[in-house]
Amino acid sequence: MNLKKHVAILLLLILCMPLSAQVKEKLITMNFSKIPLSEAISRIEKVSTYTFFYDANQVDLQQRVSLSVQKATPKQAMDAMLKGTTVRYEVTNTQIAMYPVQQKTTTDKQITIKGQVIDNLGEPVIGANVIEAGTTNGVITNLDGDYTLTVNSGSNI
Repeated sequence: MNLKKHVAILLLLILCMPLSAQVKEKLITMNFSKIPLSEAISRIEKVSTYTFFYDANQVDLQQRVSLSVQKATPKQAMDAMLKGTTVRYEVTNTQIAMYPVQQKTTTDKQITIKGQVIDNLGEPVIGANVIEAGTTNGVITNLDGDYTLTVNSGSNI
């Protein structure tokens, strides 16, 4: 009987361990209106454990943003703050990566590019990445080094 109690307690501890090991997400309480995105980033970094990563040449930091949240998750706060802007984001642990929206115009035409990647001996390169410049649109070459990629006309690969 004593052994059954110990096994039951041990089983209970094992089942509860994942719940206690979870890290609580730091909640954000903040209120500002129509300030530059650069200033909003500074304010959020000062009151939270989050840091921002972005390319200042691609993200317009002068866009005016507003935020009014009480005990919001980072996702809720960022969704509210960036609504209607040209910026998107991803939260990973305590880092928030911001990037510009990839906007397609109606004049963009899609073209299909086919090719083969070979090494300096003329042998096909298996598993090479072929990517449209400035995007995450890409493919991997097959066993013969061949690829087919659909891109916007005028793109570079």
